[in-house]
Amino acid sequence: MMLRSLLLLLSASPLLSATAAGQSQSPKFQPAASFATVQRQHRRLPSDDIWWTLNGPDMAWNFKNPHQLFPTVNVYRNGPVAELASAPMPEIADYPIDTPQGTLPFADFIASDQSTTLGLVVLHRGKIAFERYPRMQPYEMPVVWSVAKVLPATVIRIMEERGEVDVSRPIGAYLAEVAKSSLAGASVRDILDMATGLDCADD
Repeated sequence: MMLRSLLLLLSASPLLSATAAGQSQSPKFQPAASFATVQRQHRRLPSDDIWWTLNGPDMAWNFKNPHQLFPTVNVYRNGPVAELASAPMPEIADYPIDTPQGTLPFADFIASDQSTTLGLVVLHRGKIAFERYPRMQPYEMPVVWSVAKVLPATVIRIMEERGEVDVSRPIGAYLAEVAKSSLAGASVRDILDMATGLDCADD
């Protein structure tokens, strides 16, 4: 009897009734890429060269979707996200850029055919001064490659100036986890200069 009463109460719930009737307000799920698109991109990968040598739309898609092309692993954060405050600076968006088609405001330039910018965030004193994603969706996971080197390299420079890091020492002195890896013996300077001498194939 109790179970019957609970079922009747649930069936009377507006939320559950709407869902059951197909009236949910949730947006329809749209995959990041269709099976046909992923299959096409796989087939267009060069068989005699490195995958990133493609140009045009193929390059744009591949660089935003490497997880659709190769085995990947999600590395989840440890702890909460530190939200950045926003303090927009309109002068950044309005800054004039000279192009073959004439002068464009910076915001319009990065969204135009004159640019291939995926996304751009400018910080000023720890706050977001400018933010645009003209060619990137939230669900995409673009390759950042050398762009990601700038922040840690800058932090190491600051730590070196403070005397907290000696770049001539081997990386294992600071990261014990890599002391037995192929990076063993490589100095911090060698790593910063991308001169570790690792035998690393590009394929």
